[in-house]
Amino acid sequence: DASFIHGKDMDEWSNFKEGLRLIKHQNEDVMEHILHLSLSDLPTHLRACFGYCSLFPDDFTFNKHDLISLWIAQGFVYPQDDLSLEEVGEMYFKELSRRCFVEKESTDYLGNIITCKMHHIVRNLALKITGGVANIHVTDYWIPVADPTLKHIFVNWRGDLSLKLSSPVLRFQSLRTVILVKEPYCDLKVDTLVRNLLISSCNRLRVLDLHDLGLEVLPDSIGEQIHLRYLDLSKNDGLVTLPKSFTRLHNLQTLKLNSCRNLTMLASDFGLLVNLRRVEVGDWDRLTCMPLGLEKLTQ
Repeated sequence: DASFIHGKDMDEWSNFKEGLRLIKHQNEDVMEHILHLSLSDLPTHLRACFGYCSLFPDDFTFNKHDLISLWIAQGFVYPQDDLSLEEVGEMYFKELSRRCFVEKESTDYLGNIITCKMHHIVRNLALKITGGVANIHVTDYWIPVADPTLKHIFVNWRGDLSLKLSSPVLRFQSLRTVILVKEPYCDLKVDTLVRNLLISSCNRLRVLDLHDLGLEVLPDSIGEQIHLRYLDLSKNDGLVTLPKSFTRLHNLQTLKLNSCRNLTMLASDFGLLVNLRRVEVGDWDRLTCMPLGLEKLTQ
């Protein structure tokens, strides 16, 4: 695998070649062995980024920029010289791609990766090196029992969402990531009681993804999420406004409001969100004006 031995000296090339010869002689899985070798050589900061990808299900399509923003939100990307965190995250991504840990799915006209996937064999490898990560499927008939020390969960909902969101799995104090995804073609909405429970109970969240869940009101308790760095509210057509408490999210770095077509205005004190690095507000129909203080968003 050239991606693994790129930049190695002749002795390392020879050792690698000998290792492959022994594997073939012993009829072992060459692909899995190569991946393990590549993983053993992976720097600590890249291990964290790689392990975090195992949170998502098999064949999940990653948006590269979203993935980098998630890494930044979790503190996996470290400052380097005069580069922005996004530029450093791009370097991390390219290294994982070079090692074949992620596979490109779509590119722009310059050949830069836009979306990518992770092969199920690679994801299984990532699962072995990370802890506190769970990909959970919830249906009308089954609510999984999860480890209360979980830090990151990706929940795929099918059936009555409002009944299942009160599950203890979403009240774990250790949670740093909550990503909720509904099954395609499910017409689900989140009621006020459950929404308040979700947002006010997990007070250490860094990532909260509630996109396309039929949200109509974002509760005031969102302002209590002082550690929140990544918030995705996109594709919630019923969302008309954001609560005043929203501007207490001083650590927020990424805000996604794409396709919130009925959102008429942002919070008046939007400039208080001084750590914002990325805001997506595409495909709006009713936005009347941009808030004051945007010049304070120097990140």
